[in-house]
Amino acid sequence: AIACTWLGIDCSDSFFITDIVFPRPVVGQFPVRLDRALALISIFFPATSDLQHSSIPASLCHHPSLLQLVATSCNLGGSLPSCLFNSVLLTVILADNHLEGQIPPLSSGVSGVSLARNQLTGSFPETFSNATSLIFLDVSYNMLEGPLPASLGQDVILNAKQLFVNNNRLTGGYPTGLSALYGTVTYEPYGASSSNLALDLRNNLFD
Repeated sequence: AIACTWLGIDCSDSFFITDIVFPRPVVGQFPVRLDRALALISIFFPATSDLQHSSIPASLCHHPSLLQLVATSCNLGGSLPSCLFNSVLLTVILADNHLEGQIPPLSSGVSGVSLARNQLTGSFPETFSNATSLIFLDVSYNMLEGPLPASLGQDVILNAKQLFVNNNRLTGGYPTGLSALYGTVTYEPYGASSSNLALDLRNNLFD
């Protein structure tokens, strides 16, 4: 209950911690025992925090209530847990860090993901079609390789409204559904429209 009086800590009526919003940049390792805060819904690290190249702990995969994780420009490192999106997390914003390795498989529940400006490698996630609730995905400015999934065009039409894959090393041709949706697909961003659709494919190695 004492923690509920601290700046940046919100609690439920039963004095369970529900939100952690650090009021100023943090210096130190990413906390590994968040699983003890069973009612925690969101955690927000201010930009320019220094998490000392620590990694996201796999224990977050099993957290029963954590819906939002935000840590942009916080000096995170290492690879993302392979189970990260098989959790209850809905929004994961980890742009502008030093994350490596592959993008974990996406699940049906996740709605917003930003992993832009890291050092992620491997292919664009084939599990994109599983993410039926996804409305925003930004994996720009990484080192992703290979083709986009053939199903991507239809998936964008049905599910994702904003997709940014620019500035990677993607190859191959465009999925046909993208041409049907955007007319003539170019490397220019589609931009916002009345339906908030956006697509950016620039600066890759497409045919």
